Amino acid sequence: MPLRALLREPLVHFVVAGGLLFGLHRLVAPPPAIAGEVVIDREWARAVGGELGRALGRPPAADELAGALVDAVDQELLYREGLALGLDRGDPIVRRRVIQRARFLHEDRAELAAIDDAALAEELAAAPERYRLPPRIALTHVFVAGDRAEDPEAEARRLLAALEGGDDP
Repeated sequence: MPLRALLREPLVHFVVAGGLLFGLHRLVAPPPAIAGEVVIDREWARAVGGELGRALGRPPAADELAGALVDAVDQELLYREGLALGLDRGDPIVRRRVIQRARFLHEDRAELAAIDDAALAEELAAAPERYRLPPRIALTHVFVAGDRAEDPEAEARRLLAALEGGDDP
């Protein structure tokens, strides 16, 4: 097949456009995280430091914080490895822990949901504008064909009266 005929093929256009989009995506998109890579950002390091400080009862020293970060990374890697090996499945201790955490979540939600009607009415009375919904408008469009009805204006008035009366024309 000659080169000119090949360049006119839609499939060639599609493949070239797809290749360009793929290349552009590789340039613009951030690289995917490596499965074994643990990224330590400031927030995570601050959380580890705060947890260590609460355990020690004082702010941790630099070497204590560094050791805690190394331990936290080791724990994260071991956790990921355990998940990859399926160690979370079929283990009764893991199952009990998940059930326990789910119960805690449900108890927290139940405490939030245990609000009586009197408290709700009081809150509504204190700030009604906060809970007021915007007005809603309902529109019913009824088409009256001028060439099909004998008196289109009279038919429109009859339909309007029916709609205003709550009837479905």
